[in-house]
Amino acid sequence: MKTKLLISLVAVLFVSVLYLLYLNFAKKPEVAYVPKTGKIILPTTVPTTTDPTANWKTYTNTKYSFSFKYPQDYFKYVNEYQAGNSIYFAPTEGKGVEMGTPMALTPGDVWFTVDISLAKSGQKSTPKELISLSGPQPVSDFQSVIVENGNAIKIVLSSFSKDTLNKFESTFNQILSTFKFTSTPTPTTSISKVTYKLPSGWQTFSGPANQFTVGFNPSTQDASMQDGIVSIVYKNLQNNPYYSPYAQTQHFQVLPYNNGSRHAFIEKQLGETLSISKDNITSDTDELNIQIAGKNCLIINGVYISQFPTVWGMCVIDSTSALMFNSFNYADLSQHLSTLKF
Repeated sequence: MKTKLLISLVAVLFVSVLYLLYLNFAKKPEVAYVPKTGKIILPTTVPTTTDPTANWKTYTNTKYSFSFKYPQDYFKYVNEYQAGNSIYFAPTEGKGVEMGTPMALTPGDVWFTVDISLAKSGQKSTPKELISLSGPQPVSDFQSVIVENGNAIKIVLSSFSKDTLNKFESTFNQILSTFKFTSTPTPTTSISKVTYKLPSGWQTFSGPANQFTVGFNPSTQDASMQDGIVSIVYKNLQNNPYYSPYAQTQHFQVLPYNNGSRHAFIEKQLGETLSISKDNITSDTDELNIQIAGKNCLIINGVYISQFPTVWGMCVIDSTSALMFNSFNYADLSQHLSTLKF
């Protein structure tokens, strides 16, 4: 009898202990594990990735239906020229030089341009590539071409210093990563018309026999004529050690014209035929058909002949004469083309 009672008590005690243990572990709240060191180990959180372009400004081009972002804290100056077919981004308006020309920038600066042209037959989008252009004032470029539905959008980041350019390589990659077409662009087949505009403070200079006039900024440029050639050259206001008068000059000259091929007319002045096989132009060379003061004009941007300007163009004045012009920089030249009168 005593034995049975003892067994019953032990069984009740054992069941009670199991029940208490169940309550203890089943309803125990979750707490952080505290090791013997006394330090609380909390779950590790995955860091969120921030978008470096989140606070950048968005440039939108409604004419060609594309957009991209750029760091406006550095590229403060933006200028559209050549009837909106080119856009120029720079850190400053030019340190005394009108319209922020690259020639006014220092080796520690970079600038970038966006040029739109009709895509050439078979032209494909190209990844970023490094191109160095020799000349009186060497320039290094990161270039990328994006081709979409007949339009070629060329984005170029440039600097007079290759080391400076390399420092901005990641920025250029981020700019390219934000590029997108906002809708299907329509290829431009009509001739762009350049609207006459003489900026405030500018003066005009007349060519021989008043066949044409062109504007210049007397506070930053000198205009002169010798042997029938009108030259507009930037002054070295910043005492830039890299300054080269030849590289800062735009030339304008009226020459005989037989109403023939405009390409042949330009090639005659160059002294050689332009061809990719001759390495004097490349697949990135742009041809622009524009109308200035009612005259049809052709511009070839990207001519690479030793010591020659890289931009050449002509406007047909009449069946016997044409205006020839050239420059080392398209942005410099375009501001003067908008001041031409015949």
